[in-house]
Amino acid sequence: MRRLRGPRRLDALLPLLPPIRWSDPSGRDVWIEGPSGSEPQGHLSLAIGDPNGSYTAFSFGADSPLTYSSPFGVAGTVYEDTTLGGAIQPGSYLVTSPAEDAEVVWNLRQLVGGPNPFTSNGGSYTIGNTCRDFTRENWSAISGAGVGTPAPPPFTPGHIGNKSSSVPFLSSSTQD
Repeated sequence: MRRLRGPRRLDALLPLLPPIRWSDPSGRDVWIEGPSGSEPQGHLSLAIGDPNGSYTAFSFGADSPLTYSSPFGVAGTVYEDTTLGGAIQPGSYLVTSPAEDAEVVWNLRQLVGGPNPFTSNGGSYTIGNTCRDFTRENWSAISGAGVGTPAPPPFTPGHIGNKSSSVPFLSSSTQD
């Protein structure tokens, strides 16, 4: 155990502090967030920032007003999700640096207004191409690129009680 020097024996408090590997002085992270407010049960978005402060989230959804996108159905686009505060999904939290956050946000902002780049029918909001698919594919790309360090999420009192706390992360994309 590390010993702190000084007039007080602060090292006695060290067991009460979170492990250093989970410390993030910038407060910036990446996580998957469930629905909040009026968002439908099963909604997912990818969030970047401080879950207890300022953050940005991105998702994929049907265009409004609804428009037909041949041959697959309703047109959909990537958008910046402004309904924040959903529960952090289990197993989906990365502690990141400010530089990593800036890169993730920049890349996601390039997608806003366009189709989901991960599917062959990217412009249609349909089974296999929903907010859940978009979020999971981006999560896989980000974590697979070595961005951040997996960690348990911090306590987020503003997110408690949201309907997403009971949404299983691996459930089918047909729940959107």
